[in-house]
Amino acid sequence: MDMMVSLVKAVVQGLSFKYDRTRVAFVTFARTPDTHFHLDEYTSQRDVLNAVSLSDVGYGTDIAAALRHAKDNVFRASKGDRALVDNILVLLSDGRATLNSGSTELAATEAKNDDIEVYTVVIGDSIGVDTMNKIASSPQTSYAYSIKERSQADAVAGRMLDQLCT
Repeated sequence: MDMMVSLVKAVVQGLSFKYDRTRVAFVTFARTPDTHFHLDEYTSQRDVLNAVSLSDVGYGTDIAAALRHAKDNVFRASKGDRALVDNILVLLSDGRATLNSGSTELAATEAKNDDIEVYTVVIGDSIGVDTMNKIASSPQTSYAYSIKERSQADAVAGRMLDQLCT
């Protein structure tokens, strides 16, 4: 959890928060996804950083449900999504879908077909790196990352921000 929070906060700190430019939502998942805040809830970097926290999210990993939840419930105009603005999803996980694993790649394809750019970050011992690479948008060298230690969070955040902010 500590590596995830470090990475999320490092990425948020690197974003330019102008109301008309950047919006952030935060969803956690295990068996079921849980939206902590939507795209239209916080407009400043400080507010987003204060709102980002992780507690024990439970057991099981349903990546397909998380991807579908983001596509169907987060990237919506009624929740702050805007037309003609890139929709970017950053998925942090050990990459091992323990629930509904047969639907993971299909859910990723559905999200990408909805013009959502999917970044993936494997956290920990890289158990599910193959799965996370399949989920990521192409090319994988720009959209798929891995962190084994907390000390790598800033470097990975920097590489992601280079890609996100171009």
